[in-house]
Amino acid sequence: MKININTKKTFLFPGTGSQYVGMGKDLYENSPSAKRLYDLADDILGFNLSGICFNGERELLDKTAVCHPAIMVTSLAIIEGLKEQSDKNSSCSSVAGLSLGEYTSLVFAGAIEFRDAIKLVHNVGKYIDNNCNTKPGGMLTVIGLDDSTMENICSYARWAGEVTPANYNYPGHIVISGERAALEVVRSVAKERGARAVFRLQANSAFHSHLMSPAKNILERELGKIKISDAKIPVISNIDGRYIYKPDDICKDLIMQLTHPVLWSHSIQNLIKDGVEEFNGIGPGRVMAGIVKRIDNKKKIRNLDSFNSFSYN
Repeated sequence: MKININTKKTFLFPGTGSQYVGMGKDLYENSPSAKRLYDLADDILGFNLSGICFNGERELLDKTAVCHPAIMVTSLAIIEGLKEQSDKNSSCSSVAGLSLGEYTSLVFAGAIEFRDAIKLVHNVGKYIDNNCNTKPGGMLTVIGLDDSTMENICSYARWAGEVTPANYNYPGHIVISGERAALEVVRSVAKERGARAVFRLQANSAFHSHLMSPAKNILERELGKIKISDAKIPVISNIDGRYIYKPDDICKDLIMQLTHPVLWSHSIQNLIKDGVEEFNGIGPGRVMAGIVKRIDNKKKIRNLDSFNSFSYN
């Protein structure tokens, strides 16, 4: 179903790899609403998530069970800070989230309660950390080669282990997931084929690949424990770039994205086709805004990653 977008403004929430020690600290110190959200997250999870975000060890922050709720609460804390300034600044007509960011999108859209979502991503994250790493895996970003070339390189590298495209971010920018031995083959061949850059993403698991299959049952079980409502604004699917808003479609999409690639470039292009003129990256880091610039630099693009960023956008 095509959704009519009237205000032509969308929010984009980041996923795994956008985390960094210190994120959200200025929000906590300057926004009462953001502080309350971090404190609530600490209470729900039963450990000092905010302290890990602000002053923790990077190795701990990078664990799936920590970075997923950390990125989610930081992204939503930015929304809380925006609400204190203006309801207009904190509203949009559509929303999209890259990988983990799709869960954040669903909270913002009113489909999942914050309390349920943060426990969900933490619990599934614990399972991934403990059960999906029997074969050491990770993620690799490759810049400068087209999708077809990277797909062929992955096909070749499978002699060394499972490896597959995970995120199609924009033309010439693709993230690969797989076993570490196979990723090393991809790294070597991609450089030989002329890639401008190849670097490891800060992720401890091979998201959006078949290595995540063991987590599907636990995710289905956890989703069955919570209430999912109709989304109040259109949410872009990671799987095919369409709009989703019904509970059944939301559950199906979240389960599928565990083992299927994220078609992020397709999602952004669909929003552009539907007339979106303003894109707002909401969350730690600057990846969301950077991707949109690569796809269409004529659009209005804002990056909101801290309290101080409100003054510069």
